[in-house]
Amino acid sequence: MKKYMLRLFDDVFEKIKIYGAILTIGPKWCGKSTIAKQYAKSVLEFQNPRTRENNLEIVNTRFDFLLEGENPKL
Repeated sequence: MKKYMLRLFDDVFEKIKIYGAILTIGPKWCGKSTIAKQYAKSVLEFQNPRTRENNLEIVNTRFDFLLEGENPKL
């Protein structure tokens, strides 16, 4: 795994940890998810083709599953 390279946004992200949710906007491949993963305690991804269908089925049958895991969530 590659070593994480600090970005300008990391300082801002560190200061806004008190919020329940934040929205990051930017072009593809600019590091939005990479930064968020540095601060998230639990992650649920839907873009992985191997787990996407299973995760969508779980969400449709057990929506409370999204709330499980440590905070903050990604």
